[in-house]
Amino acid sequence: MIDNNLNQNDDYEYISSHFRNEATIVLEKTAAIYLEGEEDQYFWKNVFDYALPNSTYEFYFNSNLLAAEKSEHRSGSGECKKFFAFSDSKFLICIDSDYNYLLSHNFLDDYKFVFQTYTYSMENHYCYSKNLTKIALALTAEIIIDFDQFMIEFSKSIFELFVYSVYSLSEQDETFSLKEFQQLLKIENPFDFTDNGKIEIEKLKTIVDAKLEGLILEYDSKKNEIEELKKELQKKNLTSETTYLFVKGHALIDLVKINRPKIINSINRQLKNTMSKNEYLAILRNQICFNGYWQIVKLIKDLKG
Repeated sequence: MIDNNLNQNDDYEYISSHFRNEATIVLEKTAAIYLEGEEDQYFWKNVFDYALPNSTYEFYFNSNLLAAEKSEHRSGSGECKKFFAFSDSKFLICIDSDYNYLLSHNFLDDYKFVFQTYTYSMENHYCYSKNLTKIALALTAEIIIDFDQFMIEFSKSIFELFVYSVYSLSEQDETFSLKEFQQLLKIENPFDFTDNGKIEIEKLKTIVDAKLEGLILEYDSKKNEIEELKKELQKKNLTSETTYLFVKGHALIDLVKINRPKIINSINRQLKNTMSKNEYLAILRNQICFNGYWQIVKLIKDLKG
């Protein structure tokens, strides 16, 4: 029951207490988990079920307790951050790392019960090459493309450009925005599967190299700083072959508007053929590898404590 005598819309301690009590006392769950949005619950439920199979959780993603309609919901990373100070073993918070992991040093050290994806977002986990292979097999029962090789070539193609985008973000100079970087990664339908998507990679390289040429000239006086940034990013386990796990997840796949011209959308759209959106998403959400790449291994380790 909501206490109408409190200004709960502004009192995040009260809101967290409300979620905690509802989950653990009323619903008799192990804990409440607050997320950035509704779609996130599918990923995080799979992860928690794998890491802590004997525990149960209730997921929340709207901090407006008085919301009568979905349009009145308050969600997103900004709302999650307002709850950090009130997190505990019964009220957990799960967030996308965005670029915070790459650019911040131990930014969650003070918050034991806040967990991050280590990829840019949870969408990147769905795009892990072996997960894509599992999705493709579930959709078509055959291997049409070597996703391991394709995602490596894709990553190599965009690595240098990605470094410039992170540098521009870190300097807040607005020279090369994340939105512009994201738009350069689009691959239109239909996707050419020939030779593991070689033609698509070549088209992407042409676009990327043209932009990169201009940025190299524009940042000529900053090349030493950019090289230092590259070294720092590599210390965070970013490599030229795994760039795709660190770019904005929505640049690769859109789980709401699945026909948008994003690289994985374009591939999966052809693989799923006439399958309905709900059937497709049900398959995608449940094809998660819990080993094989350090981001998911580290996340599972964090949850197990």
